[in-house]
Amino acid sequence: ATALLFLVLSTGIFFSPAIGFLHFSFLQKMAGLFILILLVRGLIFFAIYKNIIKDNEKDQTVEHTHIILTLAERLKLKTNEIERKTLGFIISGNADYSSYFDQSNIEVNHIIDSLKLRSDYKIVQKSSIDSLQDFTRIFMNYQLGLVNLSRRKGIYAVKQSMKAGTGDVLFKKISSGIEGIENAQSNELVMRKESNNRSIRNTSKLLSFFQLIAIFLFVIALKMIYDNSRYRNKVEGDLKNSLKDISDYKRAIDESSILIITGPDGIIRKVNDNFCKISKYKRL
Repeated sequence: ATALLFLVLSTGIFFSPAIGFLHFSFLQKMAGLFILILLVRGLIFFAIYKNIIKDNEKDQTVEHTHIILTLAERLKLKTNEIERKTLGFIISGNADYSSYFDQSNIEVNHIIDSLKLRSDYKIVQKSSIDSLQDFTRIFMNYQLGLVNLSRRKGIYAVKQSMKAGTGDVLFKKISSGIEGIENAQSNELVMRKESNNRSIRNTSKLLSFFQLIAIFLFVIALKMIYDNSRYRNKVEGDLKNSLKDISDYKRAIDESSILIITGPDGIIRKVNDNFCKISKYKRL
């Protein structure tokens, strides 16, 4: 639509009846035409620049999505590791579990903080991450509680507690939350790619159209130069013929007539060759 509007306005400038009474010289017409060509070329470069920006945005979106998916996968692996380590501490009776849970808590919080930082301040996505953080905290406290229970009452008490399925429910909620974030980010990537590709296609069409306009204007400029050259050659030829006719008329008058030109005082100022020939006088 923009390109079509530009073409209509350009055509109106040259052919509008409202300005038909104005007469422009050849140089003025050429200057206006080349200004239009430069304007079109500027629009072409702008379209190319927009395509470059869209390509960069697409690359940034892909990189951003890769980071989000990597963080989500790290969180999933960490929760699996915590569940395995918890069973290992319960079975082995290893007393050095407190430092592991402290370190795991720091690592999980770092991953979730990174997810929040990469969420682009989107309310829905940040809300999902907040819920995921709550479930992860409850899950880690539950796993730590199982280890402490095994220390106090033994493995049988842990088995009885695990039969309630609280750990499985929390783990499924964490997995579901991570999967939701991954799906949301993947869908956003697809939507942005489609939007960018659509914008690039439209810009490419606009670019092609302006290229055609530039070629069209360039052809018009060449035609104007060619027409002006033909007109100048015709005028020069007509002028030469006119000068030749005047010279022939002068020669015919000199050969057939006596020409005497006098001043106001009656003194002869100018004569032709035929006068000198007949009167036998010479010019001074």
